[in-house]
Amino acid sequence: RYLAEGRVGDLRQVEQARWGSLGDRFVADVRGEGDDYRVEVDGVLAACTCPSTRTCAHILAVRLKMAG
Repeated sequence: RYLAEGRVGDLRQVEQARWGSLGDRFVADVRGEGDDYRVEVDGVLAACTCPSTRTCAHILAVRLKMAG
């Protein structure tokens, strides 16, 4: 839904992978229902500034955008 509605901003690579890291680090801003959130993806790890304590829809949308 977030992708279809254009709520996921541009992916920005903020750091290239280096020895010992899990992958390149990317950041994207996602417009949620009531607020904007920042998602950071570093290889297999991801974090979002939303209050969710699980893998949220914002992270899933960014991962889909990265894959696609």
